[in-house]
Amino acid sequence: MALQLLRKISIYLRFKPFDTSTAEGLDRERNRVAILSMIANAGSKGAAMMLVMAGIAWTLPYLGQERFGAWMAILSISTILSFLDFGVGNALTNHVAKSIPLGRERVRSAITGGVLIVAATSILVFCFLSLIHPVIPWSVLFKTESEELLREIESASRWFYLLFSVLLFSNAVIKVYAGLQRAHIANTLQMGLYTIAIVALYIASNHDAGISLLLALTLSPVCITGFFLCAFLSLDGYLNSQGMWKAVRDNAAAVLSVGGLFFALQIAVIIGWGGDSMIVSATLGLAAVAPFAIAQRVFQFVSQPFAILNAPFWPAYADARAKGNIQYINQLFRRSFFVSLTGGAAGVVFLALAGPTLIGLLSDQKISLDPVFIWLFALWVLFEITGNSLGMYLNGMGKVKIQVLLAAIFVVAVVPLKLFATERFGINGLLFANIAGYFLILMLPYFVLFKAGKLSNL
Repeated sequence: MALQLLRKISIYLRFKPFDTSTAEGLDRERNRVAILSMIANAGSKGAAMMLVMAGIAWTLPYLGQERFGAWMAILSISTILSFLDFGVGNALTNHVAKSIPLGRERVRSAITGGVLIVAATSILVFCFLSLIHPVIPWSVLFKTESEELLREIESASRWFYLLFSVLLFSNAVIKVYAGLQRAHIANTLQMGLYTIAIVALYIASNHDAGISLLLALTLSPVCITGFFLCAFLSLDGYLNSQGMWKAVRDNAAAVLSVGGLFFALQIAVIIGWGGDSMIVSATLGLAAVAPFAIAQRVFQFVSQPFAILNAPFWPAYADARAKGNIQYINQLFRRSFFVSLTGGAAGVVFLALAGPTLIGLLSDQKISLDPVFIWLFALWVLFEITGNSLGMYLNGMGKVKIQVLLAAIFVVAVVPLKLFATERFGINGLLFANIAGYFLILMLPYFVLFKAGKLSNL
């Protein structure tokens, strides 16, 4: 069975594209690009995980639990604020994929206009964050008795504004490459940059680097990737310096309208569960963020492989949708969801059993976690894995409105519950609120909509 699967996959392990003049050739080319993207994404995500895991082992001994928690909490802000690209980055994947059947000139216009829009957005975000810096309540966001640590956090945040703004731009350019069916190029580049960052982190940790430098080393691989990709796009003739403003005018309405839906979805997702580290920090204190953050990183050994598996399917769904190939879409989704559910369940059970030992090794026995917390986290990660598989399908099919609606209901119903549950029952309460809300408000409605055939039409 395994050998048969490997033989099937080996057909697509080639750099030469398949002939796309036939329906079979189109399907094979999508599969080739998806498999190459998975391999490159695995290398990139693996290097990113190594960077984080090495960071735990190398920095926790000298940073201490509170400073380490501060570093992790600031990193989580990059997830919380990712909506500040106004959904343009996510919209570009579908927008570029949709333009491909219309010819090279249309693709060039879509990419040039989209990149300029997101560049302007990133500059505005940097100016906005710098402007509001003096009024941010640091002592409320980061619960600590140390005035010195608060000053270090405030200083590090100024570097974070710049890094985060560049991160928004780079992520959008990476989305362009996904729409072009070239995600494997972006991922391969990121893998190399993450490898360099690991070496730099080792040197920095041996010199007791502070939070600002650790932030820079953690975020710089993605930031630098975007600039390299822009250079490649320019060399390929996809970034046109002439007629830039016309490209912006021609594409702004389409990009911003779809981006608006992704923007609303990002806000709902970020408020709903992306800011859990900040809830822990503000409710239980910075010291409680460290075990929560370490559990997140450990369970990434399961969640990341499935994120790697499913990520290339978004542009594949978008490309197939643009060309009307519904049979390919349905077959791909059924397979990806089944593999995510069964493989994810096996993975989280294994980590729930091995997790306490692994966490003890990573933290040099400084942190131990409640077994109930570990199993709740395992179940939550399984929901995350299957939800990611479904999300790639819905994004590629342009089914964003229903995601926005259900995510908004989740926010209104579950966020107050999480605040109460965390205050009353600690981190276990937070996870239980997440799990119950996700199952009742998201999983059940999606199941009903699929059974009714509302999510499978082009």
